[in-house]
Amino acid sequence: MSGILLQSFSDLAKESSLSGNQLLYELRDTGSTELISILILLSITMIAISRLLNNQVFFTLTRLIFKFQNFEESLKETHRLGSVSSMLLLFNFGMAMFISAYLIFNEADQIFVGEVFLFSLLLPVFLIIWMTYGLLLAGFLSGKYNALRSPFQNTIVILQFSGILLAALNFIWYLNPEYYTICLRIFYAVLIGLIIYRLFKNVILGFANKISWYYIILYLCTLEILPIWLGYYYLNVNF
Repeated sequence: MSGILLQSFSDLAKESSLSGNQLLYELRDTGSTELISILILLSITMIAISRLLNNQVFFTLTRLIFKFQNFEESLKETHRLGSVSSMLLLFNFGMAMFISAYLIFNEADQIFVGEVFLFSLLLPVFLIIWMTYGLLLAGFLSGKYNALRSPFQNTIVILQFSGILLAALNFIWYLNPEYYTICLRIFYAVLIGLIIYRLFKNVILGFANKISWYYIILYLCTLEILPIWLGYYYLNVNF
């Protein structure tokens, strides 16, 4: 009799645990749905306001992305980085990257709600600090800040352009969760393309500003390749 009672309590505890976990995931899905819908709306709103403030912003960013000669001059004439329109697009990149990361991490059942939020927040913060402040640090240490101004400005432009692409992807991703795998691959393509093209164009702009091979190789190894390797190693070990 006691064995039967123990077995009954054990089965009841398992059912309660399963129902509790199921409820937790349902609550997380509901909360994430509401959060993502609000953030996507804010992201689209920022892009729309930027477009209202500068009706040529999409064309200008596209042209600047592929412009190598006289880049700084064109930037000053068509897309001032300190303008409200430009700042909104930079904020949008951070928000769009957060949304994409949230959509990815939220699918991992072994990650708690707080961890999903934390990892999603860390990704855009890491990318912005790594891509921008790395250049500022290199300019400060080498004394060639003026020569690195073009790569820094180019990085901002690429982040803004990528933010628009990610905002469109997030909107489609949110409305069509059944296309999760396809959207995930597109996200990886945008992220990898952003990193590779930024490095390529920054090296070209560095040569145009007469930065020596020594500084370029040192910068790539210490402030570009090393953070990528460390990030990949961390994700490979923990996920």
